[in-house]
Parts: sequence; structure tokens; C-alpha cells
Amino acid sequence: MANDCSFDVRLVGKEEEVREVAQYFFEYYSYELLDWQKFNESIQEFYKEIGLVQTNKIVNVSMSMYSIASEIVKLDLFKDITRKADALKIIKKFMTNRLKEYKHEDDYRESKKLFSQEWKKFEKGFKLKEFKKLLVITDEVKENLPKAPHFWRIFDVDVADTDYNKDGTFSMTLFGSCAWSASSALLYEGYYEDWKSYEGQDWFKGTCLENVHEKFPSLKMKIFSEECGCSFSEHIKMDENGIIEDVGNLVATYYESVEEAKEDGFEITEEQVGDYIYTELPDWFYPTDFNRSYEFDWSF
Repeated sequence: MANDCSFDVRLVGKEEEVREVAQYFFEYYSYELLDWQKFNESIQEFYKEIGLVQTNKIVNVSMSMYSIASEIVKLDLFKDITRKADALKIIKKFMTNRLKEYKHEDDYRESKKLFSQEWKKFEKGFKLKEFKKLLVITDEVKENLPKAPHFWRIFDVDVADTDYNKDGTFSMTLFGSCAWSASSALLYEGYYEDWKSYEGQDWFKGTCLENVHEKFPSLKMKIFSEECGCSFSEHIKMDENGIIEDVGNLVATYYESVEEAKEDGFEITEEQVGDYIYTELPDWFYPTDFNRSYEFDWSF
């Protein structure tokens, strides 16, 4: 389960560009293309018919077909497959790669031997025509797929402010929350890189700030994040010069007395006793209200 990361974003530039990129924060995504319940019910019957062993954990996980079938559908690997041998070659590659992930396990050698035995059963009982019937993307799934570019795992977002600036630019301020960090949701190195292998598929709409900067080089953006679970903050800045990201500590501490704070080297007032105060802030935040809150600078 991911820690929630809250963020504030300001976009500045041409109004049509600002409004388009702002929508990338709002577009919900779900790339579960298969009906997992229907698939698992059908594949269990398939396992039963050909007598696969389901007791060895490593073999069971290695030969689990739902995630393999999902990859096949996402990459459209069976599009021109008509021969059983070609289909099995693709499936075995996925299974073998997964099996290799368990090399550190004590019973890996025994599991590898059992996998070989089970694969022979799988190979013999596999029916390409029947398997292809399970790889259908339903109309309901298609309807729920993203219709436009989006950033990643943003749980909620709202517009805080819009304004027309004196220099003719338009600005929009958003606030919301995402999984883990702003960088994982927005930058290439985050979820986008994990999903990049699907980039050529027509259902894939994911993007990142690097793509945004390439498309709209004059658009400016500033992002400030707060992740309390791991006590860090991010400052991401994008302008005509590119993208800069800084990460710093953001520590809030609860003191029950003035004396307790002094032991840690902090001077607090009686008014601050019993409150969480920020005892460590990155340099892009400005402490206010006796360090119980902070502000940030939106200027570029």
C-alpha cells in the first residue's frame, strides 16, 4: 500500500497549453484489460483438466497465467499467432523469467525440476483456440480506459485558482494527492518508465513532464510536495531551461514541554507545546505561525 503524497502545482503559460496539461492530472487510468475473475475461473478448470500440481509455491507462481495473459494482451503478442508452438514459446519465456526470480530460494533447484515436469503437461494440454477466447478485452473495459494523456496514480486533484497575468500569460494552481511521491507520478523515472514498453499500444495514454516539456517548451510549472510517512518534500521546477528536481527532509515533531524541545536543541513557546511543529524544512519552504505551517514561493 502506497503512502499518500500531497502536492501543490502551479502552471503558467499560454491558456490552451495550461488547460491541456492541467487535465493530465485529472485523467483517471486503469489498465486492467482482462476480466480477471472470468479468466481465473476458466484457467483453474484448464489446470484441473491437464493435472497441474498446485502445491509448490514457486512453480505455482511461475505458471500463474493471469499476469502472463495480461502482458500478452497489453503487448498484443498473439495478434498474428496461429500456431500452438509459437504461442507456447511466448508463454514459456514469461514463465521461465518468473521462475528465475526465485533463484535465491532454498528449494529453487527442486522447483525448477518440478516446473519442467509441469511444463510438459501444460504444453500437451494447451489449446490455442481456447486460450485466445480468454484474451478478449470487453466493451466495459474499453469504456474505462483513459481517453487522453495522463500522469500516474493521482488519487484526487482540485483547482485552487486561475488567473490572467499582466504579461499575458495564464496561470492555474492545483492541489491534490498521489502515490509515493510527485516524481513517481510525474517524471519519466517514475511510473512512466515502468510502463514505457506499452507506449506503442493504442490504449496507452500515459505521459510524463519530460514529454510535456518537449511538446510545450515555453510552459512553466512548479510543484511542491509533502510526504509525511517518510518525511520528505520535493520541489520540481519546469521552465524553458528544462526540469529540475530537489528532494529535502520535512520533519514534524511533537513536544510535550518546552524543556523536551530544548533537549533537541529547539526553542519553542508554551503556545507550541502539544502541537506538531516543523523542526526541519527544506529551503524552498518558509516557516510561519511559530513553525506550525509553511509557505512557498511561486515565482519563477
